[in-house]
Amino acid sequence: MKHKLSVSLDERLVQELDRILSTGKYRNKSHAIDFAVRKLLDSSSLTNKISTPAPQTSPEAKNG
Repeated sequence: MKHKLSVSLDERLVQELDRILSTGKYRNKSHAIDFAVRKLLDSSSLTNKISTPAPQTSPEAKNG
């Protein structure tokens, strides 16, 4: 499910974003920003903590 949000960016960033959009690689600004945030999260250890829960160890496994 997508959530709508609003962001404020420096004018130079918006100009660069528009330049990147003109290449046709991304459908629109939302698509480009979604891609950039995913890349940021992929490179962050935070993503691993969120998407990969710690394995649960049962008492039986310790004794096994």
